[in-house]
Amino acid sequence: MPEWRVPVDPGGLVDFFVGERYAPTPLAFDKRLKDLKRLLQAVGPKPQSQLLYRRLLHASGLARFPFSRNWDIAYGQVDVSRACPSYMTLVQQLIDELSAFHYRASWTGSAFAEENSLGFPSPEVENGFQRLLGGFFRSVVKEALANQGKDFYLEKNTWYPLVFDHFHELVPEAKLVVIRREPKDVICSLIHQRWAPSDIEQATKYYLQLENRWLQVRDKVPQGSFIEVVYEHLVREPDRVLDEISRFSKLPLHQEPFQLSEKSIGRWKVDLSREQIKLVDQLLEGHA
Repeated sequence: MPEWRVPVDPGGLVDFFVGERYAPTPLAFDKRLKDLKRLLQAVGPKPQSQLLYRRLLHASGLARFPFSRNWDIAYGQVDVSRACPSYMTLVQQLIDELSAFHYRASWTGSAFAEENSLGFPSPEVENGFQRLLGGFFRSVVKEALANQGKDFYLEKNTWYPLVFDHFHELVPEAKLVVIRREPKDVICSLIHQRWAPSDIEQATKYYLQLENRWLQVRDKVPQGSFIEVVYEHLVREPDRVLDEISRFSKLPLHQEPFQLSEKSIGRWKVDLSREQIKLVDQLLEGHA
């Protein structure tokens, strides 16, 4: 199954769960419900017109240009229904279960020409958010595994460490592997990602925020639910580190599929100028 992003992206399962736990209002519930439905549908099957547009966009090379606006289709490369054929049915079931009823109304923040229909949760549904959201995740994964003849589900989404305290409440059996790496190498990688700052100072501050958030999460989740390993150790001692991960996760792991290479270690020495290294070191100073 592709990296479907629904658990951790804005408007996804964790976002809905946390919002309803800490700031529940009837209007906020309706907004979150619509955002969740929009995201769940976006990672499902796409109209042929969108698929054709995306193929032309990427074939022309325009998708790689740094325009001031994004011209790609949202989640254009993702279609969960390929791995989970009943995905859209499961989506509708979840939306129906989350909302006790809909009523005809609008409010000051309603979008222009938006349908005058708001969703509302009953107290019973509010108390069942954790069960419903976690159950939806399990249902999709279970069908995808059965459909593809697989035994384990693995995902490598960047953001899981930042929300694992909340995701673990939805799926307590989940296991997290956090790979720690030389900070300057991480920053070198960040400036080349489309979703991160390309400015070296901004990327360093971005990195520090991610690190600080993980340290907060790490103190909240059960010790047996995560493991931290060092990337450089994984590259140089793959058998030992993979064995450690395997014993933690109960998964059979071998180094062949990972294509580990020492070329990715110390890239900051080549990619960063002397001035950039000095700036990064100053910003990183004092960070644990």
